Formats: sequence, C-alpha cells, structure tokens
Amino acid sequence: IFRGHEANVFCCDISHDDQYAITGALDKTCRVWDLDSAENLGVLEHSDAITALRFSPYSRRIVVGLRDGKIVVYFSAPLKNRS
Repeated sequence: IFRGHEANVFCCDISHDDQYAITGALDKTCRVWDLDSAENLGVLEHSDAITALRFSPYSRRIVVGLRDGKIVVYFSAPLKNRS
C-alpha cells in the first residue's frame, strides 16, 4: 500500500523498467515511489491539482499536467540508481 497523498489520486504511471511509479493527486502533489519497497522517494508540489502525468521513454523526464492548463517537465535524474 502506498500512503502519502492527502486527497484522491487522479493519475499514475510506471517507469519503463518497472522500478518506479509516479502518482498525481488533487492535493496538488506528485509523488515518486519505489515499487519494490513502496518508499516515497520524493514529492513535487504544484500550484493546482494534477490531472495527467507520464514518464518519458527510458524515464529520463516526468511530464506533469495541471488542472489550470500548465505543463511542467522535470528531469528524473534524482531517482536513485538501483543497478
């Protein structure tokens, strides 16, 4: 079980290597999760609710869509290397 959001989760995506998940919620946050341990690896705070998100191919970027129409792109390099 993944716990941390303070409002309903609206969207999620899983990295191409099945190691990470990202969730977006009405609490205006995205959370990055380690799928094996269910550890929350980080929180990305935004100005409005998250309505869409996606890892890019090879999980190098995370693209987040907000209810107010903004799109934010993050480099996902901070994800810990599990090799």
